[in-house]
Amino acid sequence: MTAAWSGIAAPTTTDWIGLYSAAASDDNFLGWMYVSCSQAPAAARASGSCAFPIPGSVSPGTYQLRLFAANGFTRPASSGTFTVTATASSAVALSATPPSVQTGASVTAAW
Repeated sequence: MTAAWSGIAAPTTTDWIGLYSAAASDDNFLGWMYVSCSQAPAAARASGSCAFPIPGSVSPGTYQLRLFAANGFTRPASSGTFTVTATASSAVALSATPPSVQTGASVTAAW
């Protein structure tokens, strides 16, 4: 999923986004990343977006993303809730397109 934010008045390099069960307390996150889109602090960003992977260990249910300031639990914003559903099959699939490329060209992987 994509996490997007804007309007952080005093951004820091350690502002972070956490994944939570909708009813969970702020100290019970399931995944997290800094607004630098990694688990290493980098540039402070008042606005932006990151691809936020949902861990495979997350059960079907209702979740939300929460934005926190400066490596703490001061929460300036949270997302609306969203639903994680079970897959129809436990099989994992991976595809690459196009099926044929020259050396140095790019392919797109989907799973």
